[in-house]
Amino acid sequence: IDYMCNSHWNQDVKQFGTANSYGIGTDEIPECKVLLFELKELVEKTIGFQIEPINTYCRIYNKDAELSHHIDRNDVDATISICLEKTFKEDYPLYSYDYDGTLHFKDIKVGDGMLIFNSHELEHWREKLECDKNDYAFYMFLLWKIKK
Repeated sequence: IDYMCNSHWNQDVKQFGTANSYGIGTDEIPECKVLLFELKELVEKTIGFQIEPINTYCRIYNKDAELSHHIDRNDVDATISICLEKTFKEDYPLYSYDYDGTLHFKDIKVGDGMLIFNSHELEHWREKLECDKNDYAFYMFLLWKIKK
């Protein structure tokens, strides 16, 4: 799992609300929820905070799908995006800005994931997917909040 640690510099970040994306999504798949608990200790060690699970979400991105620029809900402190399956060879990166405006991006290969800490403050997105009409990418998202 790659880790995008973006230390907080008290910079104002525009609230983008719920992402307006095109694709097929669902939440709370039991097999995905298992990973929410299995990866908890690794995420805590990586970010340096104790966390509590919130929920999981899965999405299939097909031709022309995109995830608009957004930040996560206020209760989400850490998000992992894991690629479960991808039927095309081209990269389909996840983009994010750091607090200083630096752009980061990573193509997440099948079986790999990327952790974004402070995902409720850091804008992230995926561009429009250019692929054949029968191709797709399947991602799982795991969401945690810092334990108070």
